[in-house]
Amino acid sequence: FHKFEKFSNVWNCRLKSRIDNQAMNVFYVFGKGKILVKEKCIVLEKYENNRKFSTKIPIENLDILFCNGLIGFSPLSLHKIFSKKVMTVFVDDYKGVKGIIVPIERIFSTFHVLQYKAYIYRRLEIAKMIVESLKASAIFSFNALQEEEYKNKVESVEIVGESIQEIMGFESKIWRIIYSYLKSGEIDFVERAYNPPIGKMNALISYGNAMLYSHITLKLLKHKFN
Repeated sequence: FHKFEKFSNVWNCRLKSRIDNQAMNVFYVFGKGKILVKEKCIVLEKYENNRKFSTKIPIENLDILFCNGLIGFSPLSLHKIFSKKVMTVFVDDYKGVKGIIVPIERIFSTFHVLQYKAYIYRRLEIAKMIVESLKASAIFSFNALQEEEYKNKVESVEIVGESIQEIMGFESKIWRIIYSYLKSGEIDFVERAYNPPIGKMNALISYGNAMLYSHITLKLLKHKFN
C-alpha cells in the first residue's frame, strides 16, 4: 500500500455491482490534500517534496468519492459535490469507515416502509442468508486451494438458530476456521487483531473490511435504503 501511495495518490476506477448489474463510478483519494473548485472544475491539490500536484476529479459522472487520509474540502467544493448528488465516504487505516456524507436527495424513500417490515419479520432469515454466503465463499476458496481438511470443517457448520446471536456465533466459527488456515501457513499471521491491526495480513483484512463495508453501505444508500 505504501509503495502504491508513493507513486500515485489518486486512483480512479469503475466498479461492477453484482446487486443490480449497474456500474458505479468511484474516485479514490489517498494521503493528504485539499479539494477545491477551480475554473468550474473539482480539483484535488496535494503537496509532496515542496511540489504541488493537481488532479481533476471527474465529478460530472461520479457516484462515490472515496477518501483515505487527511482530505480537506473548500465550502464551494462541497456545494458542487452535493449538487451532483455524489456520496462521499471517509476511512482511515485502522478503524475503517469514519463517516459518510450523503446528499439529502438520496436519503428519503418509500422503500423505507418495506425495509422496516423486512427488519421486523425477515431479519433472522436475512442474517442466515448472509452467513450462508460466507460459508459458500469459504468452501469455494478452500476447494480452489485444494484444502480438503478446512473445506470439510466449513461444510460441517450448520447455520441453524432462532436468534441473531446464535447466527453470529456460526459466523464467528467459520471465521475461526479461516483464521486457523492463515495461521498454519507461511503468512505473518498469529491471530485477528485490530485497532491497530498487527502485521501485514491483519492490516490487509482491516482495510478490505473497510472497503467492503463502505461500498455495501453506499450501494444501499444509492437505492434509497436507510
